[in-house]
Amino acid sequence: MLRTSAVLTVLVILGTGGCSRVHPPRSAGATTVIDDSRPNDWKAIASDVDADRIGKIGDNWQSALADVRAHGGDKAIASEGALLDPNAALPRPAPPPGVYHCRVVRLGLTNENHTKAWAAFKPFFCFVAVEGPLLTFTKGTGTHRPGGRLWDDGEKRMVFLGSVSAQPDGPLPPYGDNPMSNQIGVVERIGDFRWRMVLPGSTPEAKLDVMELLPDAPDPVAKSAP
Repeated sequence: MLRTSAVLTVLVILGTGGCSRVHPPRSAGATTVIDDSRPNDWKAIASDVDADRIGKIGDNWQSALADVRAHGGDKAIASEGALLDPNAALPRPAPPPGVYHCRVVRLGLTNENHTKAWAAFKPFFCFVAVEGPLLTFTKGTGTHRPGGRLWDDGEKRMVFLGSVSAQPDGPLPPYGDNPMSNQIGVVERIGDFRWRMVLPGSTPEAKLDVMELLPDAPDPVAKSAP
């Protein structure tokens, strides 16, 4: 189990020919501007479009799972257990600050993807930190690298409002600056020391990304992340 006190000093060595270090990234808190009078109200920050997308996550999830089942993916769904169970959320959803072993399962068909209803990617590093009254989340490696804040939203979920960098090592644009770079989702606890982030429309190729978060250092395969 990774100790929270080690978050700011953790150095992970990736062995791929040479050695490179993965540090906790700079704070993702710059992705939104907090209304001091409503510091824990995500609805004061989210656009109407994104608020609607968050409200429809359940419908998107059912549609994405139906696509997977229609393409023979029942065993694949069952193998993931609570991760892909829409009703698996448990109370106290906030993940503690630390370094996480994360991986993505991508679900559903779209106009740009008519054939592959299921994809599971190798693990990567992501980070949860504290900034003011809120937690922040950042994916540390890979080409699709979201980061942003986590907002309280009832006893069983948090809402993620953030953005995606246009370049693997580029800065995260502020949430709301460019609707095309906005990234939204919900975070839920699905077991002891196990969380997920559900991201609708994360890419044009899928209806839903479900990201598993485990507070443990991953194997050195971060460069294979989506």
